[in-house]
Amino acid sequence: MVVTALIIGICLFLFVYWFRSTVILIQRTGWKGSYARSIASANQLSFVGVKDQLHGQAPDNDLPNLFQALQRDYKVLTYLLGHAAIQAGSYTTEQRILMLNFRLMGLWFSAIRRLRPAHAKLALLEMSGTLEYFANVMGHRFATLAAASGR
Repeated sequence: MVVTALIIGICLFLFVYWFRSTVILIQRTGWKGSYARSIASANQLSFVGVKDQLHGQAPDNDLPNLFQALQRDYKVLTYLLGHAAIQAGSYTTEQRILMLNFRLMGLWFSAIRRLRPAHAKLALLEMSGTLEYFANVMGHRFATLAAASGR
């Protein structure tokens, strides 16, 4: 019984370690051009401003508002990803992993925002990094579409 619990615990730890490493690796993917700011301004998204506020000294009482802004941006970007002209209706494995991570970070933020505001800020930073990745994907899709139609 103890051995089974130990094996399950080790497997769970390794899965969480793999998942977190994968998310970090995906978010650090380099792009030829950064499209996040232009996509954010074109679609009136606020994740860039939220990220800048979090890197500054955002007051702890603003965290719920920042969280709601990221939630709105997430809905817009996932809608755009799912309905874009290229690869419409499908998400890649990387995008699905980041979507799951975004939701998990939202739960983590809700659980710790009152007890550990500094950790809650880190969760919001990771959520904004996910949105930045999605915006870069959208910008890359639009650039690819524009290049293909310009031929």
